[in-house]
Amino acid sequence: MIGGFCLLFKRERPLLDIVKEGRGNTTLSLFFGLLSGIVLNAFCVILAYLHNDFTLLFNSFAPLQLLALLFAVLIQSGAEELLVRGFMMQRLERRYSPLLAMIVSSMLFAALHLFNPHVTMIAVINLFLFGFFMALVTTFYQSLWMVIGIHAAWNYTQAIIFGLPNSGIPATYSIFSLMHPMKSAFYDPLFGIEGSLCAMLLLILLIAAMAFLNVYKWKSAFSKHE
Repeated sequence: MIGGFCLLFKRERPLLDIVKEGRGNTTLSLFFGLLSGIVLNAFCVILAYLHNDFTLLFNSFAPLQLLALLFAVLIQSGAEELLVRGFMMQRLERRYSPLLAMIVSSMLFAALHLFNPHVTMIAVINLFLFGFFMALVTTFYQSLWMVIGIHAAWNYTQAIIFGLPNSGIPATYSIFSLMHPMKSAFYDPLFGIEGSLCAMLLLILLIAAMAFLNVYKWKSAFSKHE
């Protein structure tokens, strides 16, 4: 439905340029995105676990169910990325400026989660920061596939592997189950990792790193044209 909506705009279809394979849209980019998403989420989960914010117990391992859920998460995360980074951000960037496009698309991404269960102000800020980080990644690598991978792996690792709420939504199946959750700077027991101050700090650091890389890339390209 989202893809069909975007394709209705025949005069400006920035989505098409970034969906087809080429530039940063490669299988390697998708793999790197998946790996990055797993590492980033697992890092936050491990910190919360070491802080004794919850106990993880083994639940079950069902390969076919895990594969089906991975496909479903890829579709769901991909649809959000197609709308926000693949269409909205690209369209605004062509009409206005890259920075405005990043800010507005990140606000849209946060707004898409406003009606999730147990949403908090910290969660909304983190969702905006996550969206801005993804916008910087898209711009630097020219890759929608990479951000789809990061987004999908983050959600999958949090909900399907560790059994934590994913933006306030509990998983129907997970390899591990959660016991004795406690609220702290590392974890929000109702909303999940995205509702924590730890995630906020991590996202700020990631944004700073990606902003530096984008500025360095812009300066290098500018120097070559002089």
